[in-house]
Amino acid sequence: MNRNYKLSAYIAAFSMLLFFFPLQAYAQTQKFDIPAYEGGISNETVYQEVMFISGKPVLLKGEFSIRPGRIKDGVATTSYSFKLENPEEQAELTRRISIETTYKKDEIKGQEVAISRITRFSETYEVGDTSYKLEDYQFSQSVITDSEPSAEYFAGNWDARKTYSINRNEGTVTVKVLGDIVGYNTPWSATHTMTQSYIIDYDGKKEISKNQFEDVRWSGSAEVKTAFNYMRRLRYVQNEPAWISFRGGYLKTEEITGVLTYTSLLPKFDTNGIPLDRMTKDSAVYNLVTLPIQERLPVPEYKDINGHWAQRDIERLTSLGIMTPKGSYFGPRFPMTRADFAKAVVKTAEMLEPEEPQKPSYYNRNREEQPKQEPLFADVPEDSEYFKYVQELGKRGVMTGTAPKVFGPNEYLTRAQALSVIIRALGLEKLAPNPPFNTTFTDDSKIPAWAKPSLYVAREIGLLRGDEYGRANPDEVMTRAEAAAFLNRFITYLQQDLKNDYLRVRLNY
Repeated sequence: MNRNYKLSAYIAAFSMLLFFFPLQAYAQTQKFDIPAYEGGISNETVYQEVMFISGKPVLLKGEFSIRPGRIKDGVATTSYSFKLENPEEQAELTRRISIETTYKKDEIKGQEVAISRITRFSETYEVGDTSYKLEDYQFSQSVITDSEPSAEYFAGNWDARKTYSINRNEGTVTVKVLGDIVGYNTPWSATHTMTQSYIIDYDGKKEISKNQFEDVRWSGSAEVKTAFNYMRRLRYVQNEPAWISFRGGYLKTEEITGVLTYTSLLPKFDTNGIPLDRMTKDSAVYNLVTLPIQERLPVPEYKDINGHWAQRDIERLTSLGIMTPKGSYFGPRFPMTRADFAKAVVKTAEMLEPEEPQKPSYYNRNREEQPKQEPLFADVPEDSEYFKYVQELGKRGVMTGTAPKVFGPNEYLTRAQALSVIIRALGLEKLAPNPPFNTTFTDDSKIPAWAKPSLYVAREIGLLRGDEYGRANPDEVMTRAEAAAFLNRFITYLQQDLKNDYLRVRLNY
């Protein structure tokens, strides 16, 4: 899963996805990997969640640690420990969990199913003079992940039942949990949204006076929603004073926001802790944000883009190293070639791992040489500067040739080709209806059959709008400026539209 090599370092800080699929994570962020089903959020320094079993929502804050295990024969075991408190409520929680996850990969469909279960647990929650000890924890979870070239989509469900003893022998609290998770990962944004529904049954005794106890039974419910949003932003920074060798440049920032919302319906209690005949509804929202990671990008200097309608698009793409024309001229009016577009798409979606720095030859004496890849296209040989990009897209089925074994690297790119590549990279072409169907563009009859599903979806998600006459213009050749604007729109879709859709539908956030 090389395309998420960097993104996973941030996402691992907030989700349980290390169990779902083997995302790589930087060592310094692995300790923030949270079991999502516990309903907590975190930033670099603090973890927090809400407990309801005492009959009152209590926000707990503190630390947790993670001890990841290796994946062996498709099975991984990871252990967590938590130490949380709320001094105002005189509440403390300690918890240890070990989770075993089994992975099953469908090589044909490219999907992976992960099944998780808890193998070891201990938990003690103390509020005032009452202690709740976890005696039994039943848990079953399954998540399916669909890996596409520029996005990774996943969804999962879990059921759990936690049984606590009250002060050793004063009764029990049973918590039934029904949860689900859905989300996606891309290099430009990621959203994981989770919902946990709790049914709480309390059956115990309350001491109303010295050595006098009263049986207490009550039931309540709560719903916790958590969202983890990764965002990579680009902002143009104008330099001041004006007398400087470059006018300005782009600042790239990356951050994660954790959002926790809850609603609860719990009994109202008298001064002795005896439930009354009415319920209390409560709700709250909590946010945690990581410190943004900032990086200034190189400033491109091209003599033919000042004042051009696509100047900002070109500057963004060249600052990111996605489009890298040689020399002092960009050539915005020149046609975009298929090879250059293939290279730009692979870089935009970060489908390849970064190349390791070249080491002296003596480091490689005992290393086995990697087997050479057989070129998929005869006109893009292994010594071509475009080989690894064209090979990657061809291998993934994102960009096909113009004829058998022929890629046509120097042929000009059409709008239909460009849109088809982007929609296939997103893995969304399957959302088109079964043929025959109409894309609703006025030149629908001119759209090639192979491009219709992609153009239909591109219109649905807002990547393609018709011209003033409602035409898609599928055979029109893209200029380099138009390609830059199109790829910039693709980045914006990954940054904003995809994320907003998940948050709006799942959380109304």
